[in-house]
Amino acid sequence: MSMFNKKVSISLLLALALVVGLITGCSGNNPKKEDVGGKGEEVSNEIKPITFSFFSSDPNPNWNNMKDEVGAELTKRTGVTLDAEFAVGDPA
Repeated sequence: MSMFNKKVSISLLLALALVVGLITGCSGNNPKKEDVGGKGEEVSNEIKPITFSFFSSDPNPNWNNMKDEVGAELTKRTGVTLDAEFAVGDPA
């Protein structure tokens, strides 16, 4: 067997292994609620609140600390609240 045939054979074997792995990995077997974690734990859709803080050297005059209708709806749907701090004085 020539060197070229060996390379082609190895390449085809690797490609076949990748395709089989892809098909097996994407087979769509979703775990049942009792199978999650292997301990019979239930999957919860509860939204847990979290606050992200950020600092900006350029204050935004339109920032209302998420106290408008859009901010309230974002917090309600995602549990995320933003806490912004802006620099005081000359940014330079």
